Amino acid sequence: MSWFSGFPRRPSPATALAAVALFVALGGPAWAGQLVNGKRIKPNTVTTKQIKDHSIGERDVDRALLARLLAVVDGSVTGSSVADGSLGASDLAPGSIDGDRIAPGAVGSSAVTDGGLSARDLAAGAIETDAIGDGSLRGADVGRFSGTIELPFGAIQNGKCASSTSASISGPTPTENLSDDAIAVTPRAGFPASTVITAEPAGANQIEVTICNLSGAELTAGNRKFNYLTIDIEGN
Repeated sequence: MSWFSGFPRRPSPATALAAVALFVALGGPAWAGQLVNGKRIKPNTVTTKQIKDHSIGERDVDRALLARLLAVVDGSVTGSSVADGSLGASDLAPGSIDGDRIAPGAVGSSAVTDGGLSARDLAAGAIETDAIGDGSLRGADVGRFSGTIELPFGAIQNGKCASSTSASISGPTPTENLSDDAIAVTPRAGFPASTVITAEPAGANQIEVTICNLSGAELTAGNRKFNYLTIDIEGN
């Protein structure tokens, strides 16, 4: 027996590594659990920088605070709560904005896309005369049917009248005809003066024009073109 036999041997590296592993397995987690807890964190020191994005769940939020966040009722969000220009079309549900929710005069021309409005977007009587440009209306904007017809007339004696009926004009249908319309006709330039011209419906889709000669002499009218405009009187 050597002089050193009474001292324990130095543990091998494998034995030392096994001992460390055993310490971590038995005491490491318990020690780590005591390392950081709520009591060890100073109030107001954890900011958004330390919190992982999207890691906060509903159970982490105070119930009273959560109730207030969810309690967005109709009318609780006002214009002062929304930054100017922050809302786009994708933020609004279809049909969620109607006339009752828009203040008078709040929507200006710059807020409406050119060509974005149709007749169904305008309330009955919404457009007044001040909104219509002078000289911008055509016959089709005023009357129901408009166009040009050519009619034959022979010689008309002084003090006499002559009538001629047009062919069927395009547009009227059996349920929408000229029978109750007021009809205005005007001759083209160069028509003889001192005449009286009237027009009336002839059936559902024809126009009868009458010329009365007051010129003091015989009038040779020949074939004449007339512009016509029909205005619905009784809604048929």
